[in-house]
Amino acid sequence: MRFSRIAFIALLTGTFSAAPAVGQEVPVEVGDNLEDQLPPVRHFFVLEHTEPEAIPDYPDYRSLNLRQEILDRGSGRTVIQIMVDRSLPVPGDPFPTGGFDASFSRYLNPSPHIESDDPEILAIRDQILEEHNPQTQVEAVYAVMRWNRRHLRWGEPTQVPTALEALDRGIANCIGFTHLPAAILRSMGIPARTLRTYIGRPAVNRIIPHYLTEVYYAEAGGWITYEPQGPAIPSPENIVAYPHHDWSREGQAAFRPIATDPDLTVRGRYGEFSEEVDIIPPQLLSVELLHDEIDPNEPEDRFAFRIRAIDEGSGINTIRFYYKGRSTGSMRSSVGERNLIEGNVNDGVFQGEISVRHAPYNYDNHWSFLRFELTDNEGNERIYSEWSLSEMGVPDIATAQWDFRDESMAPQLITISPVFGDQVWTADTLDSPYSMAIQYFVYHSNGFANLYTHRIDEEGSSSPTMQSSHRSNLIRGDYTIVPLAIRSRSFTRTLDPGRYYLDRITLRDRLLNRTDLNRDEIESAFGASYFNVSDGPVPEATGPVGISSVTRIGGQEGSVFSGQADLVINVRGAVKMQEAEFRNGQRRPENAVRVHFNNDGRDFSYGTHRFGNHVFNVRIGLSRAEEVRITGISITDADGEVHEFPYERFRHKMNYITTPD
Repeated sequence: MRFSRIAFIALLTGTFSAAPAVGQEVPVEVGDNLEDQLPPVRHFFVLEHTEPEAIPDYPDYRSLNLRQEILDRGSGRTVIQIMVDRSLPVPGDPFPTGGFDASFSRYLNPSPHIESDDPEILAIRDQILEEHNPQTQVEAVYAVMRWNRRHLRWGEPTQVPTALEALDRGIANCIGFTHLPAAILRSMGIPARTLRTYIGRPAVNRIIPHYLTEVYYAEAGGWITYEPQGPAIPSPENIVAYPHHDWSREGQAAFRPIATDPDLTVRGRYGEFSEEVDIIPPQLLSVELLHDEIDPNEPEDRFAFRIRAIDEGSGINTIRFYYKGRSTGSMRSSVGERNLIEGNVNDGVFQGEISVRHAPYNYDNHWSFLRFELTDNEGNERIYSEWSLSEMGVPDIATAQWDFRDESMAPQLITISPVFGDQVWTADTLDSPYSMAIQYFVYHSNGFANLYTHRIDEEGSSSPTMQSSHRSNLIRGDYTIVPLAIRSRSFTRTLDPGRYYLDRITLRDRLLNRTDLNRDEIESAFGASYFNVSDGPVPEATGPVGISSVTRIGGQEGSVFSGQADLVINVRGAVKMQEAEFRNGQRRPENAVRVHFNNDGRDFSYGTHRFGNHVFNVRIGLSRAEEVRITGISITDADGEVHEFPYERFRHKMNYITTPD
């Protein structure tokens, strides 16, 4: 599962000063994960205000899957700890339900914004029941939630739509997304209510008004909280204000003003609260351009600028920057410790670059920075919008004009990943989107790839199995890794045992140049490309850890890296198996295998992504002007001991695959 990331329209427009009167300002982007079974996740917030009594009295709160505890309150500071169970309870209440006492009447009866007795609502109820014939309350709830998500799309952020208004328009903010399923559920005799929350976003120093849906289950003796825009398990970024049987004007008056209060400071992060935990985000101080203009005719084909930033705690990890022109799409790049040219990660100057290769054509005289995202080594984030950057005096980027579209060069397949072949994949090694084999492609502008496979079973019968699509915002002359995704966090598929062949590949760029390869062409160029799936247990790895081979894709031979390159590392022995680490809701690289580099006396390392048991991948993304040298690889074994392998020990095991210029 991927937890809700708030798609801030305001971040793109820079409109932070004026907030809508009542509604939800931004959509929640999260897929249907009602049936996911994942560990709990925690998030804490520290709200501070210059006025001691300005922060409302957020309550301790508990539903069957969401818990909020107020750890500290007073003197203009409130500390809130939130925990969400990502494995929803599945009570066994039969459907139809009944036997609720009088205290549930307001959650079963119509109310001003939840018109559960209206003929239109009753018609939708009958349609859902006829289609799904639910036998349990959970089945009925899931059917309603999924119907609601198919019917509604997000919009009208300043409105307070009733259930009927949301139904008629097909467009609603979080209030309409909550009122409509609540009305349908009440019409089925299922208690339903709204839960007013505020989505905490320390990165932009805001709390965003939001609504969730809650349903009561008699067998479990409590309410279960749902995110109706998924429908999904709610995010731990939701700070609970109050539950209600309808939309509450009184609650709005008590809690809404703090959401737009410029004197409110919002801090926090995923995990357990501690006074010792660093929650201070990085700060952007200045952006200085080093060239007069982006010009494709210049030999360096790049545009450099300097970023001054500070972080008093763990130090800056990554600075991402986004930019665009009117005739180009949004583009992005990033810098990190390796790009330091002055100071250190706590107070330093980083050099960033923009290349004309990011756009196949440009008819603009200038590009603008859209956003800067600064993240420190503890995961604290600060986002600067286009409006914020303008207020800081960050200049536009002057550009020449160009058009490379007459090149008409079709995308090119570079290689099939070495993790294909006789590798055996079992149920346990198919549990993450990073577990399957990967392929490498080159594009001459932004594009996408489709991969198709078929299975041959033990009796020799063949059948198509799956398609994997991949889109990437690549620059001209770049390449990417495309995973053959068998599973994802939002969709679980069980593979039957057998041999799965890569059957067809389609590549296309944004200029509609296209390459199609069938199975014969793939095998002629790269050999048989397949993977085996077994229904047996995962073979237990034993013995001392070591490096079997290292394949470098991109760049030149040797230990020096410049520009973009990938390493595919095949290891052996009892390598540590670890759970995927999530930070700020996002999967992070594993630490079982790390690759170490040196840049002008500075040592740094990259974590890797695991493919199966013993194959690891890392992407090295550098500017073409900088050079780093690989110094070694470290492997953590099953007992937690770290083994160091200097470059000289595996240099003779290096394989090289070059990419087109």
